[in-house]
Amino acid sequence: MCCLGYPDQALAVQNQGLAQAQALAHPFSLAYALTWDAMLHGEMGNTDSQLQSAEAAIALGEEHHLRFWSSWGTVLRGWALAESRDPELGLAELQRGEEQMRSIRGFFLQPFVSFLIAEQLAKIGRIDQGLEVVREALATTTHDRYWCDAELERLRGELLLASGVDEQQAEAAFRRAIQIAQKQQAKLFELRATSRLAQLWLKQGKSTDSRELLRQASGWFTEGLETLDLTNARALLES
Repeated sequence: MCCLGYPDQALAVQNQGLAQAQALAHPFSLAYALTWDAMLHGEMGNTDSQLQSAEAAIALGEEHHLRFWSSWGTVLRGWALAESRDPELGLAELQRGEEQMRSIRGFFLQPFVSFLIAEQLAKIGRIDQGLEVVREALATTTHDRYWCDAELERLRGELLLASGVDEQQAEAAFRRAIQIAQKQQAKLFELRATSRLAQLWLKQGKSTDSRELLRQASGWFTEGLETLDLTNARALLES
């Protein structure tokens, strides 16, 4: 629901599910609920809550030999650490989690893990490596079907800009991201890609087109108005 543009409803449903799992005290169900709690908080930028749930999932997975959930929890802990404390520390933890997931053949999450790793590589200046990770991830997904394809395309556009490649290639990546998000009705991912394209257009002097594009994308939302994505969109509209 969060990706569809309903973060408040997603959080309410997630809290209910986590409470039910805690009441059941069934290790597998609780580990499942904790990892997706960490995932949701990661998407919403709530890194403290994300870290808490990720570490609980890791502990539970290790205690009950649930290797998938402990490895996924390690990935999510790395994401939280990278965003809240130290990109290099978080990247190392992300890569450790990725290795654990590969060892148990948890490949269906690999494109999203690759996205997280590439994002942190970019933050520490390893742009070319980040681009290669994104290219490999997109090559393994069935386009318009994997749930984070729009995010991968958006990140590809950002990395292309950072590498000094022709802005037209970056714009094409942002447009693909928007198209995929629209096809999947993933309003959150559409907003992120639209914001990035709007920033590029502002830089190019297309201020009217930029603001109209962003106004349409952000104006759809009726909840989560104080989330980072919508706060950033409003700031861009006012710039």
